Amino acid sequence: AKDENAYVDLVEGRDFSRLLYANPVCLLVTSRLDGSGPNVMVLSWITPVNNAGLFVFSINKRRYSAECLQQCPELVLCVPCAGMEGLVLAIGKCSGRRGSKFDHLLEAGLRPMALPATRPEPQSASQNPYASLMGSDTDDSEVEVTSAGDAPRVPSRQPQVAVAGTVAWIRATVSQKIDGDEDHFLLTAQISQAAVHRKYWNGKTFAPVDNSPPYLTFLGSQTFAYIYREFIEDCPGESGEKPSNMPSKKAKIQREF
Repeated sequence: AKDENAYVDLVEGRDFSRLLYANPVCLLVTSRLDGSGPNVMVLSWITPVNNAGLFVFSINKRRYSAECLQQCPELVLCVPCAGMEGLVLAIGKCSGRRGSKFDHLLEAGLRPMALPATRPEPQSASQNPYASLMGSDTDDSEVEVTSAGDAPRVPSRQPQVAVAGTVAWIRATVSQKIDGDEDHFLLTAQISQAAVHRKYWNGKTFAPVDNSPPYLTFLGSQTFAYIYREFIEDCPGESGEKPSNMPSKKAKIQREF
């Protein structure tokens, strides 16, 4: 497990963006509609669009997380690593509408990690640029529809947790929205805060710097690929020497995740 004390705070916009360069699988944490705590979903359609921490992502309009972002445009992204594949798939198969995933998936290893509360309170839904696109659609393939007799939903606060065991986390706010097609929103968000585990940051790029497990990217059909640092002999770094903490190709090939 990754100790929160082992995380390095990033301060430059270019470093924020580099956490997303390799299109990692992300766990998107939002605040639940009733304000009772965090929700989490799997997100893989995501990319940075500049070197100042701006990124875009796509989300299905019927997802519970889409409604959560309508109410509170603040979000947290977390990057899982090898060994967390089962948890990622379990999160993707569980709907937050039925209750807290952090309760339902406790035995699967889903646990929160508290983040520093340094951000101001989020915008209200009326100020949220995302809210104007939201309708009353519900995902009848996976959820229970809220009935008219239910109590009014309480405005949610910004999420205050990441997912424990992940190797990087990002705080961001949705700033723009596009009605991409009849099924998806395209959202633009700005990173305001980020941190990465020390074993995955060499001061410039995001990848394992030793024999730590690689982080995940997604190929589709419940198939993952892995991101790790590769030294190329004819393309050395600034020092011109192979870093001492880089595993050999043989070690990489033999390693099992």
